Amino acid sequence: MKIKKVDDKPIVIHVHEKPKIHQHQPKKVEIKARGVYSTHRVSTTGIKSANRIDKKKHTKYSVSHKANIPMVQPKDSHKQKTSNISKDTRPNIKSRNDIVKIAGLSIAKASTDQLEGGQEVQQATGIAYTGIQLATGTVSKGADLYKNKVLEEKRRKFKVLNHRSRNEKSNINSSKNQSKTSETKRVVKETDKQNTKKTKHDGKTASSNTTGSKTANRSAITSARNSSVSKVTRKSMSEKFDKVETASYNRNRKIQFFMDKMKSQEEQTDNILKVAKDIISKQAMILMKKAMTSIAAVILPVFLFIAIAALPVVAFVTIIYNSPFAIFFPPLQEGDTVLSVAQEYESDFMQTVTTLANEHIGYDEGEVVYVDYEGAAAVPSNYYDVVAVYMVKYGVGDTASVINETTKGRLKTVYDDMCSYHTTEEIKTETVEKEDGTTTTLTTNILKVNVRLKSYQHMIGEYNFSEDEVTMLNDLMNPEYLAMIGYTGGNGGESSGGNSKSDLSDSEIEDIVSGITNQKAKQTLTFALSKVGYPYSQAYRDSGNYYDCSSLAYYARKSAGVDISYHGATTAAAEGQGLEEAGKSVTYEEMQPGDLIFYSYCKNGRYKNISHVAIYAGNGKVVEAANESIGVVYRNIQGIGSIVLIARP
Repeated sequence: MKIKKVDDKPIVIHVHEKPKIHQHQPKKVEIKARGVYSTHRVSTTGIKSANRIDKKKHTKYSVSHKANIPMVQPKDSHKQKTSNISKDTRPNIKSRNDIVKIAGLSIAKASTDQLEGGQEVQQATGIAYTGIQLATGTVSKGADLYKNKVLEEKRRKFKVLNHRSRNEKSNINSSKNQSKTSETKRVVKETDKQNTKKTKHDGKTASSNTTGSKTANRSAITSARNSSVSKVTRKSMSEKFDKVETASYNRNRKIQFFMDKMKSQEEQTDNILKVAKDIISKQAMILMKKAMTSIAAVILPVFLFIAIAALPVVAFVTIIYNSPFAIFFPPLQEGDTVLSVAQEYESDFMQTVTTLANEHIGYDEGEVVYVDYEGAAAVPSNYYDVVAVYMVKYGVGDTASVINETTKGRLKTVYDDMCSYHTTEEIKTETVEKEDGTTTTLTTNILKVNVRLKSYQHMIGEYNFSEDEVTMLNDLMNPEYLAMIGYTGGNGGESSGGNSKSDLSDSEIEDIVSGITNQKAKQTLTFALSKVGYPYSQAYRDSGNYYDCSSLAYYARKSAGVDISYHGATTAAAEGQGLEEAGKSVTYEEMQPGDLIFYSYCKNGRYKNISHVAIYAGNGKVVEAANESIGVVYRNIQGIGSIVLIARP
């Protein structure tokens, strides 16, 4: 018996493997080709997981993110192998979300059924959900349209680029076949490099500068064809965009109408007529846009011609209304103007002052005092001074004549700087004799409201006006210019010029003074009559070309060798005080030609409240520089009731 020996098998000990941890690996991104990205998820669960890959769909998947643009393959692209892209085997999230939604709705319905008004809540929720779905769908469709439009544009550009590249390659090959010398090959090679570089930078390729009339003609034809195609493409794209925009607008308008109808009857504001009107208006705008594009070539030259013709006028108007002289031109807007607003400020100011003096609460009497005023006005005003100063301060390079909140604030600031008041108390004591022969002392407490009205000359130093600004300010206060805006008085003028000859002839002056025997009085009156017609100005009262009331009286008496100044002051009040203290006063019945008549039209805090002086010319007439009229005048005696002093120097 033959015993067959069998090799002993090694004993295999089955050892239980340690459990392995299934660790989630992050996605790895690899660049497969231009514009293609692959994502790998590799399982590390060991042999058991590997067997599952063989039995089921393996878990390695690739996601390719591609723009819809054909790719240019490299020269060795035929050597590369393409890999199959497997489908994603991830669980269906959409189905899971649907299950969650259904479960959520069931729970919400069961909860609201137990509440009062639960059905209304469910209906409102359904309506809101429907509206959100419509809005979301509309936005999604719009995004898809925009994305497709962008991709289509890129695809078109790539086709044109690829077509040009093939033409260039054909041209270069043709040039190489025709050229035999090494110099020609070098030129072709350099041209190829330059064209390729320019294609990458600009997206455009210039025609190869190679020899041969056939190549040049072919390049010219290709360029013209591309230009024509470009124009047609732009036009078609514009029409397509208008069509898409109109369709999108119509859809959104209908959705808006639907959403409005989902509201209660009282809250609804939309209707079918409005929808139709909006849709038709949108279409009309598109048609108008096309029409304007067609006629723009004809209308544009006409508009250019009109603009060139109107340019000088526009420039002149711009310069004028950006200067202080805009006050003399019609306003640019309706409503308030600088003059009307300044008049309102003056009215409010005077009402405040008058009320304060009339009520004089806590006092026996009240009075308004216009501090240091000199003139023939019962109620002094610096209204035009305020306007002129404001226009010079804020009208240089700006439209100060346009009234708004800013300009009103600026005008109010100027007015407050030039018009102010303060109150003082005066105790007046007088002795009164009674019927029985005894005397008593009466004491009166007087409230004085002291008003100070500054002229434009005062503001030159306060506002630090330049020489040019001072010149403009004097021009604005010229009586001839002020008459254009309604000012009949003369409180301004230039530093030079004026009437250098009297309105009265020498023979007329001689007839007036012929009967005067006192030579000093005759010379005084002759000088005053020779200045009739000269302009009025307190600022230039000493220039010889302008006069105010007191300077006319001073220089008229000085021409006769008499100085009527009082301690160096030549105001009307100072002249009257000096003459009366010197015993030169006379009565009204004793008045003769050459005498001085002093008036008080208002209280100004000066001697006897004198604010005006005139030179008596006989026959009930005087010569005076009055701001009620323009300049020096020869006229009948005015304001007899306000005469407070008559003096004969």
